[in-house]
Amino acid sequence: VGVALVFPFFDADASRIALWRIWVEADVIGIVTFAPLIIALPSLLRDQPSPAVVTEGVLLLLVLAGASAYMYIGLEAHSGPFRMLPLSTLLFPLILWIAARTPIAFATAGIAVVALVIVYCVVNGLGRYGDPTFPLPDRIVAAQLAMLTISIVTLAIATLFGERKRAEASLLEANAQLSALSTTLEQRVLERTRDLSFAN
Repeated sequence: VGVALVFPFFDADASRIALWRIWVEADVIGIVTFAPLIIALPSLLRDQPSPAVVTEGVLLLLVLAGASAYMYIGLEAHSGPFRMLPLSTLLFPLILWIAARTPIAFATAGIAVVALVIVYCVVNGLGRYGDPTFPLPDRIVAAQLAMLTISIVTLAIATLFGERKRAEASLLEANAQLSALSTTLEQRVLERTRDLSFAN
């Protein structure tokens, strides 16, 4: 049904198979882009990060949205050294910051924010992904590749930082248990030594 609705907007010589391919790719990209956010939200609600972490995460998402809009829309209007760079690479420091400092739900929300900016560009004919000199199917595939790349890189980085945080928490817990055990053992040795000294 979706391809039938989209078909009139494509070139007359575009085949239905090409449209179905784009449709399936869009489904996969949608799943890779938004499913992690839907999966991560319950853990965010369950673990309840501190208000400072939530504030930082929300501010970073707003900065990411603004930077994405500027890079995909505003920066395209200028010529210069950034013209040849894949614009997604310019977002990497922000994505790294979000993944390192906040729970994974914020990183997945960052994926969704960037994806929505890219879709907005395609739909409204803005920036590189809305350039009418290229056929619409080519622009859609380019946008899909950008969203897929951002999703995979962000999820990989967020997963690595999440594992590191879990390992640190596990190590701190093990150290606390070892410290408690050491204190208990030391106390028992002192008691036993005192008992032996009274027995002699």
